[in-house]
Amino acid sequence: MSGAMIRFGLLAGAVLALAACGKHGPLEPPAGVTPPKPIWETQAPPADTPANQPPAAQPKA
Repeated sequence: MSGAMIRFGLLAGAVLALAACGKHGPLEPPAGVTPPKPIWETQAPPADTPANQPPAAQPKA
């Protein structure tokens, strides 16, 4: 094998590996579906409650 073929093979492999890292879809659960509860929690959070917000970021009702 020549150096050019090896270089082409490595470049093609790197491009394919990088392409496999692309975004496949949204990272949010579908509407109306509650996320699974963490192992350490006794109750799952409601679906309409934003997770991990500090108290200053939560709107006042």
